[in-house]
Amino acid sequence: MFTVKEGESLPPEQAAPHVADAEAEILLAEQTILVALSPAKDHPPKPSTPAQPGAGTGPAPPVVSQNEQSSPCAIACSALSSMKRSAAYLCKLTGAADQRCSNANGRVAAAEARVSGAGCACKPNGT
Repeated sequence: MFTVKEGESLPPEQAAPHVADAEAEILLAEQTILVALSPAKDHPPKPSTPAQPGAGTGPAPPVVSQNEQSSPCAIACSALSSMKRSAAYLCKLTGAADQRCSNANGRVAAAEARVSGAGCACKPNGT
């Protein structure tokens, strides 16, 4: 991520790709929170018919990493922390009065409410 010093700003043409990146990171974090806290995650759908031997011609299922084995709250808290950092960066680039900053802060507030409403107690470091 490009660093903008306090009191400095980038010209709009230089800031635009960084703003777009921050907005994309906010969206990704928002989606991660929704998936992590989705009730369907706890109860995956059962197959309607039993699998036939040799029927799976597709690739093998992916190996689950340690991070993917984390609890839904740990995933949501990590995503929320990332979302907060991205929103702060976006606001630093655009200025607090910019509508994109206000929108990002509103999305962070909604995500905070969703995460806390799910009973997750996030620590300041995002876990």
